[in-house]
Amino acid sequence: MADYIRWFPIVYRSRSLPLGNAGFVEMVAESAPAPTLRAIADGSADVFAYINHDTSKPFGRIRNRTLSLRSVPGKGVYATAEIDPHVSYATDALHAWRRGDLRGGSFGFRCDRDEWWVEGSTPVRLIQSMTFTDVTLTTTPAYPATEFAACRRETGAAAESRSDRALADRVAARVLRLAREYPDRELRFGCDYRDGEEHLSIRSAARRGAYRPSVAMRRRELAVEQIAEEVSAYARTR
Repeated sequence: MADYIRWFPIVYRSRSLPLGNAGFVEMVAESAPAPTLRAIADGSADVFAYINHDTSKPFGRIRNRTLSLRSVPGKGVYATAEIDPHVSYATDALHAWRRGDLRGGSFGFRCDRDEWWVEGSTPVRLIQSMTFTDVTLTTTPAYPATEFAACRRETGAAAESRSDRALADRVAARVLRLAREYPDRELRFGCDYRDGEEHLSIRSAARRGAYRPSVAMRRRELAVEQIAEEVSAYARTR
């Protein structure tokens, strides 16, 4: 009988520990992994499972049918990996998982679209769409909400993950600066990522304390240096 490891490498709406130089907090929306899961279903995407982010130690793969992934509504992406008894590091991981030494989850990804706002002095990022290429078991999850937690550390997509962190850190710093410049506004921003660059736009700028929903602005892209001027112009009309 085959042995399996089952865990949640991605957990929806679970807050991360502070990330990057800006100390932003990250969450994954339920819609975020959908593009990759659809691509897996039609056979156009491959995803690996690694141990502690080590790309030399794969223990599951979608195309080999030794890894399966499915979305659990309200929870996260559930992974099942079949363990090969002839692969020593995989059986070692199985024993470590059963003992509780490996109880965190992780994933390598590239963000395609997200939303930002500031709570107090903390930028908050909600990933709305992403492409993920690997999942892993780890001892150091960055999302501490559950035992099987989601996080983003060095993975098989290490270069993509580092690039995403750098882009996100730049966006977080800009969002925080604008929130400080306009403290009377509940600012929300949308960001699309294309060709290694971030394209930031204002999504809403409701007055604080107003008993009405935020009024969405037109979703045109704005150069970063134009955003402060756009906020001022929007504020003058309200």
